[in-house]
Amino acid sequence: MKYLEPQPRFDYVTHQVRVEPTSSPDLEGFLSLADIKEYLAIDDDNTDADEVLTSSRQSNFFAIRSFLNRAIVETSFTALYKGVDSEVLLPFYPATAITEVSIDGGVIDSDYYELFAGRIEFKNGGTYKKVTISYTSGVSPEIGIKNELKRMIGIDYDNTDPTAKDAILKSIIKYKYNPAI
Repeated sequence: MKYLEPQPRFDYVTHQVRVEPTSSPDLEGFLSLADIKEYLAIDDDNTDADEVLTSSRQSNFFAIRSFLNRAIVETSFTALYKGVDSEVLLPFYPATAITEVSIDGGVIDSDYYELFAGRIEFKNGGTYKKVTISYTSGVSPEIGIKNELKRMIGIDYDNTDPTAKDAILKSIIKYKYNPAI
């Protein structure tokens, strides 16, 4: 079964941006089905709940990523901006590599911009109508995020109160501004 990532859209103060993932995060590498089953005390041989657990891992992972606006597993994105000044904020920071930057349809050399963790600064300044940035983002997450993801999957699996997941999301806010996540 193929899962579709949510398509986040942001409207920053000075410009609009649409973000499209160009690669899917390796969720099995991030949190394996075996780890989830161990956490929930489900026998490895029992495959009855595998699809439910995998689906829950997927949806809860994207809920955490959207809530934090951070890439917690390496993923590639393309961000399409309209009306850009000399600085651009990158959703799902920290960006670890820039693949390509184009301004008003033309690809520019990396000498014309500088990458910071969550933004790109154009060295020539100016205002641009349309900017497209392809980049890779993500870091190795702290164990706390994996544990919170396991807790959210457990709520889905046990069919307990879904509002409990809101409390978990609120508890992970400490990871939002932590540069080491």
